[in-house]
Amino acid sequence: PILRKHMLVIYFDDHNIVTSFAFKEGVFLSPEKEIKKILMLSKVQNENIEKIRFYKVSNGKIYILTNYFEGITLFDYVEFNGVLSEKDALSITKKISLLLGYLHKVNPYPLIFRDLQPKNIIIDNGLIYLIDLETISVALPDQNHDEDLIGTVGFMAPEQYGFGQADTRTDIYNLGKCLYFMLSGKLPVLNHQNIDYSAIQGKSSTLKILKKMTEFSPDRRFQNVDKIVASIDRKGRKNYLYMSIAVVVVFFTIVIVALINDFIISRAAEEANSSIKDTTSIVLENAVPVHFMPLEFEIYEYDKSFDHVDWRPLVFDSSDIVNNDSSMNITYGIHEN
Repeated sequence: PILRKHMLVIYFDDHNIVTSFAFKEGVFLSPEKEIKKILMLSKVQNENIEKIRFYKVSNGKIYILTNYFEGITLFDYVEFNGVLSEKDALSITKKISLLLGYLHKVNPYPLIFRDLQPKNIIIDNGLIYLIDLETISVALPDQNHDEDLIGTVGFMAPEQYGFGQADTRTDIYNLGKCLYFMLSGKLPVLNHQNIDYSAIQGKSSTLKILKKMTEFSPDRRFQNVDKIVASIDRKGRKNYLYMSIAVVVVFFTIVIVALINDFIISRAAEEANSSIKDTTSIVLENAVPVHFMPLEFEIYEYDKSFDHVDWRPLVFDSSDIVNNDSSMNITYGIHEN
């Protein structure tokens, strides 16, 4: 069906409990087909995926009430915040992959979103929600092409233009285009089936994931969303490993620099002390000391004569003891008490 933009409906029950719904109104050509799809979507039990709560068919129109999610669309989020960081873009991509994985594993046949684009993705405090699931189809094994052309230009996979049948890998292509939008801030442009990646500012490993998701041939893409999640996790582990190694290298570098500084300071101190000792020794060797102090002697009766007193000069250096013929001029002084 062709649905109008959803509106918020507030419902109060008998106990004044408030419930928010998204109201949608549309027209359809095949009532039985649409009712069958509604019944199929009503089985979706993931709290992060829009679920049809009530519906009514009347006069060629269909009225639907679905659960309502707070937040803003991924499109508005990027428009407001600008290009997302590589880390944030991959984190959102991983969360969307897990939601798509839920749809792709529905029994008996996978559910294909077919119109995954930034305006159908809600972000609220780090949580991701998928809305506007009316474009969902069942991936039947015996179909060769889609019965209708559904999708958003710029985000549609080649097979959605009539090259083949949409399957789970179609959603992977659509998600790749959403990742392109998050990393570049630009709506993707398809130029002769070649995607312009020059607007992507990111590391080669992220670009490799993006290119793998948006391969022209479904057979060359990631074959399921689990492989996307694994690639993102593997990249995260590598980044963590590189960061850990960098921290260890910085730590040991600081320790080594500190040890080298301590060694240099210690050596400088030793050389300074040695220099002081050498300088002191040189000064003493070249000095001409004057002694005014007698060495110890016994007390004699003072008779104005000290000829019998054995006077000795003060020893400055060990060489003075050995060399009795020291060249130093010694002067003695005597004070009477």
